[in-house]
Amino acid sequence: LATMDPSVNAGFFLETFQRAGLSELTNSSRGGRPGVQVGASQGPIAADVPAGSLIVALEGQRVASVDDLWVRLARSTVARTRLATLPAANMTVLRPDGTERDVEVPLR
Repeated sequence: LATMDPSVNAGFFLETFQRAGLSELTNSSRGGRPGVQVGASQGPIAADVPAGSLIVALEGQRVASVDDLWVRLARSTVARTRLATLPAANMTVLRPDGTERDVEVPLR
């Protein structure tokens, strides 16, 4: 995938994660496992996804970079809109304490 400029291509997705309480997303890895690190976490989601967590999958699809996250989220959003289901996505995170957890992230 080509690198996306968030200020041009991914504004909606940035806002989605910020509304959910997640920000400062950066490419990272832990123990050789790539993903997207959460630099700041606030609100209700902070208990499940504390700062320092690594997003490793969205809707069961591996996430290795911020670009992967945007693509997975776009596909999830399009699919859920077409199916008229509640707009939320399932995200797998590796928490700072080493535990892995699935968390539902609202898309509105």
